[in-house]
Amino acid sequence: MSIHFLRGSTAAALCILSTQAAWADLSAQDVWGEWRDYLASTGYEVTGGESMSGNTLTLTDVTLTMPVPDEDASVSILIPSMSLTENGDGTVN
Repeated sequence: MSIHFLRGSTAAALCILSTQAAWADLSAQDVWGEWRDYLASTGYEVTGGESMSGNTLTLTDVTLTMPVPDEDASVSILIPSMSLTENGDGTVN
């Protein structure tokens, strides 16, 4: 019985570890999409251009705009250029 338990436990551990590795793989587009969605969920309007070349996603003129409550005004942040580079190992710089 202990051999069957050990084999089953080993198989389960391998499945869990391989599944976690698959979840860790990110693309530059994934990172940008999650960041953009998060900012939108906190009240920012996010606009800008994006261009993919090879393993690098270049974002240009990214503007984050949020209205000021109880005022006829808004706050804007401009990021002229930003690059997200896929490292080939499931991570992004």
